Amino acid sequence: MKKRASLSSAWLQEIQDGVQEESKTCDMDKLVSMICSQEPQKQEPTPAQDQEIKLQKEFDALIQQFEHMITVHNNQQ
Repeated sequence: MKKRASLSSAWLQEIQDGVQEESKTCDMDKLVSMICSQEPQKQEPTPAQDQEIKLQKEFDALIQQFEHMITVHNNQQ
């Protein structure tokens, strides 16, 4: 058990040394900008995306009209 404890404390010391070494070379501004760039940005849709959204809405409206026509037709029979 004592050997295991000394092994883990040596391992812990190695990790702490590594963390201290990293923090010396770590550029916080760079780290913050890296993290911020990972967050999804709200962007204005491109003209192509606008067109796609518009067409999707028109298509959905046509589908609804078509479904309504089918329903009306089925109810008449």
